[in-house]
Amino acid sequence: MHKKTKGSVAELAVASRLMRDGWHVLVPYGENTRYDLVAERAGKFIRIQVKYVTPKNGTLCVNCRSSNNWSVLPYTAEEIDVIAVYDASSESIYYVPAADMRGSAMKLRLEPARNHQKAKIRFASQFIELSEIALGRCRSGQSEQSVKLPGLRPTEVRTLPCPPLH
Repeated sequence: MHKKTKGSVAELAVASRLMRDGWHVLVPYGENTRYDLVAERAGKFIRIQVKYVTPKNGTLCVNCRSSNNWSVLPYTAEEIDVIAVYDASSESIYYVPAADMRGSAMKLRLEPARNHQKAKIRFASQFIELSEIALGRCRSGQSEQSVKLPGLRPTEVRTLPCPPLH
């Protein structure tokens, strides 16, 4: 399958899932935006970059960058809010907040490591839902607010600089 076709398949799958989950989905016109979709609920907008990924050795290796014939540009939390990772083999979707990106690539484990390592491993199952954190559209320099992030146990809360939700 052609690279552009894979991207379209992933974008349609993510848009469909978001709509079934009660989000409104907007598609930017043209190809000059750093995000592929925008999800909206309750008047809050979330910029989503979609990645089509095929698992290898129990891991999804996600490129957190765009590239063309001239340049390679990593995504930043100022440009996107979430990377939606579409697993082509299972048709599962994982939503990773841009604030969780570290560098130009990240790995999400689909199964436990063979050596039983647990430290510093991100399991894809931690990122199953586009949660209310995304509605906060966190930005620095604004008042702090406690919000629940995907990947944390239900009792864990992380304080981030966020605008108040209305």
